[in-house]
Amino acid sequence: ISASFFEPQKGAYLREACDYFFAEGLDYLMMQKEMKTEQVLQSLKEVLPHQLYYLPPGGRERFEHATKQAGKMKQILEQLDALFDFVFVDAGFGENELITEFMRKADYIVINFTQDAHRLDSFFEKSYDTSKKFFYLIGAYQPQSVYNQKNIQRIYRIPKEKMGVVPYNPKFQFACEKGHLLHYVGEQKKAFLHERDSSFFR
Repeated sequence: ISASFFEPQKGAYLREACDYFFAEGLDYLMMQKEMKTEQVLQSLKEVLPHQLYYLPPGGRERFEHATKQAGKMKQILEQLDALFDFVFVDAGFGENELITEFMRKADYIVINFTQDAHRLDSFFEKSYDTSKKFFYLIGAYQPQSVYNQKNIQRIYRIPKEKMGVVPYNPKFQFACEKGHLLHYVGEQKKAFLHERDSSFFR
């Protein structure tokens, strides 16, 4: 997520087998004996002033690998939940006990997909719930694919209101890769947008 909003910091790293920026974000919080509100707030990056904040995962910790310190992870999320109206967690891919527990407690779950038949089959063979708190989102969507939105909804019996798509857009892709997402989103206010971009924003 951070790479899309902030320019990559690779230039700040030296070619050494050392983790720079270790005492930041999730890495820093996982090292703390007690979880204090000030520490959590200090660890956040401000994306939009007083509106949107981001907790960097750090160089070592990843949500999907944090089962060894599940208690700490729960404390961090409880603090964030108390501080903000909405908390979005990127749980990565794969499954473990921690992810399963948070999915059970979450108010809403967005599952990201590509238009890949094998991955879709593999996921839906596990009989995921398509009617309650799950929402299915296909990124880099290509409407010409055999696995288009209509066919996926029909094959996997997904209610229409439980599925959305983000059309493939090269400008959006480039902005994400360069860490210029906020700048690109700001362009939607311009009247001279290409039709493809106008459609993308709609």
